[in-house]
Amino acid sequence: MKNYKTNKSRKKGIIMELFKPAWKSADEKRAIKAVARVSDQKELAKIAIEAPIENVCVEAVKKIDNQSILFDMITSDLIVNWKVRVTAINQLIDQKLLEQIAFSKLEAKIREVAIKKLTNKDVLIEIAKNDNFEELRKEAIKKIEDEAIIGNLVLIPDKRLISLKGYSGSVSAVSKWAIDKYINNQKILEKIVLDADNKEVKKIALQKISDETILRNIAFNTMDEYILDNLLHLIDDSKLYDIYKMKKNADDKEKIVKHIKNPEILRKIILDKPYNNVLYIAAVTLQDQELLEKIIIEKSNDVFKKQRNDRGYEERDIVNILLPELKNIELQNKLAIDFAMNTFDVTVLKKVANYITDVKKRKELLRRESEICNYYDEINRFNYDAY
Repeated sequence: MKNYKTNKSRKKGIIMELFKPAWKSADEKRAIKAVARVSDQKELAKIAIEAPIENVCVEAVKKIDNQSILFDMITSDLIVNWKVRVTAINQLIDQKLLEQIAFSKLEAKIREVAIKKLTNKDVLIEIAKNDNFEELRKEAIKKIEDEAIIGNLVLIPDKRLISLKGYSGSVSAVSKWAIDKYINNQKILEKIVLDADNKEVKKIALQKISDETILRNIAFNTMDEYILDNLLHLIDDSKLYDIYKMKKNADDKEKIVKHIKNPEILRKIILDKPYNNVLYIAAVTLQDQELLEKIIIEKSNDVFKKQRNDRGYEERDIVNILLPELKNIELQNKLAIDFAMNTFDVTVLKKVANYITDVKKRKELLRRESEICNYYDEINRFNYDAY
């Protein structure tokens, strides 16, 4: 009885195998030959879904050219076989359907293939601006190619993105990549340097600018410390001086002076009543002692000609910043005495006393200090009585 049931089951299996479609055969070559004889698009779709051998499914998809069927196969939850879906997206050419897939929530790899096949520039720009995947933004930019459009895309504010490689991506990473690969136009690079939010993006663009006129223009028009720090060494001293005169901010002026080496330009800066730090940098940078001596004498004579109340802090700048840089001790001593005899600032008087070696002259300083104090006492009494 048992043998009878077994034989019956075996016969049933043989009969089923005889009537089973050839593409369902366990023999791969036989199944693929069967697929080759099928032309009906819906039948091919059925084979792609139901064939037990993966390569048979793939061969069926390769024969499908009906765009709606291919789209359904890519987006359907019924098809989980990865190779089948990738083959289907590779077969898809309808631009509207490709756009739908590019903007869908399907796997990034599927969407990446769709983006590579897109031709509509507006759609590609939208993906490059807003997609959450770093690599997909890059694929869209590759297809755009237009430098001016890419130049605007790299100005998008930075934010975190997803990366297919497993690390945390970012908009700035895409921007840096795009500048390096696709942007060479000097004016576009200038705009990026001046307008980009991200410092690293600015840096990549700045490194690609070779036009000195544009570099100078950037220096003239930026207040960005990062750019100035990276740009000033590229510009010659005469142009740096033009930029220096235009800048109003003390920190900007200080950064610029650090890059100037020309003695005559440094002389102009020192004589131009600069901020203390600028004056100090210029004086220290000026290695020409003979020129420094002339500058100090010229500046001192100019100060002594002024009325007491018009001198401001010029005297202090000279004795605190310039005088210490003099290596000529004899001249240093002489200038110190001149200041002691001409100043009406007790602070200046006490400072120059350190440079005066003559004992008699040092004693005279006490008299000068008394004169200055009496002068201001008189002024204060007059102001008090007037009040």
